[in-house]
Amino acid sequence: MAIVEFSAGEMKIIMLANERVIFALNLTNSDEHLSIKARISSLIIECAEGGERDLQKLVDCAHTGLSEDASR
Repeated sequence: MAIVEFSAGEMKIIMLANERVIFALNLTNSDEHLSIKARISSLIIECAEGGERDLQKLVDCAHTGLSEDASR
């Protein structure tokens, strides 16, 4: 897989998407839920590496991925 470089603006969107999903799932305690937070980050980065840059679509991508994980 090719390495994708993100601009500073793209990184802000990725980080904001990550924060929104964590907040929506009430996972804001920084010492708890580390594995699920890591999964959220991975899902968002995967979507961004695929070319997605829309904030809401990145959030939706993480929620979809988590739902798929839960159904397995």
